[in-house]
Formats: sequence, structure tokens, C-alpha cells
Amino acid sequence: QAQLPDDADSEVLGPPGGGVGGLLDHDDSDTELGGHGGTKIRRAYRFRCRVEQLMIRRKQMAKQLAVARVSLICFILFTVAWTPYALVALVAQFFGPQHIGPYISTLPVVFAKSNCVYNPFVYAVSHPTFRKELIKRIRRLSRGVSRNIYGS
Repeated sequence: QAQLPDDADSEVLGPPGGGVGGLLDHDDSDTELGGHGGTKIRRAYRFRCRVEQLMIRRKQMAKQLAVARVSLICFILFTVAWTPYALVALVAQFFGPQHIGPYISTLPVVFAKSNCVYNPFVYAVSHPTFRKELIKRIRRLSRGVSRNIYGS
């Protein structure tokens, strides 16, 4: 009779051709395993633990991707907001301030300084709970506005 060691870990994820490798089959083959019927149970438990670990890793990756997406959006907004200011400053530095009018020099400054206003909106909209609540309140507000307009 062939006996499997207690730490039998081979082919826990199944054979190369697919399938589960007999881990979840309901046959009474305890006698074939030389009295080690618990080996199949241990292998099935290890398989389940690995699947749960993979699911946890996927959730962590999804969270990391969400953080990376928010960071990328903030970086792009920062770049878009401050680039005109930087260009005006470079033109003024190298070609003289007489080439830049008062309106041309004021707008990039206001746009650049408004960058601190964008970030809270990006963070708020990217948070799922806040987003759901915001949608709910906008719908409620739109119903109230339509009632006031149409007199319902």
C-alpha cells in the first residue's frame, strides 16, 4: 500500500490539464490511500487557503490601483495648473517682463493657485461611500428643484 506523507503538497492547484485534481471528488478512497483519508482533506484545506490568499491579494491590488489612479489624477491636475504659470515666468525671466501684459500674467497665477481647490474634489469623488452619498443628495436636490419649478 502506498502511503502519502502528511505534508503532501504536490499538485494542490490541480494537474496541468486543468481541473481540481480530485480534491473535491466524493469517492471513498480512504483504503487506496493506505488509511490516510485525511490527506485529501488537508490538501483541499490548503487549496482553499491559497484561493483565499489570492482573493486577499487581488483586493489589496485593487486598493493600490485606486490610490495610484488618484495620485496620477492629482499629478496631472498639478501639471496642467502650474505649467502656464511656469511658462509665463520663464518668458518674463529670459525675454523681459515687457513682453507679458497684465492679464496674461494674472490668469496663470490664479489658475495655478486654484490647484489646491481641485485635490479635495478628486479625493472626495474617488471615495466610494462619499460618491454614493453625493449622488443620492444630488438626486434629492434635483427632485426638489423640479418641484419648485413646476409647482408640484
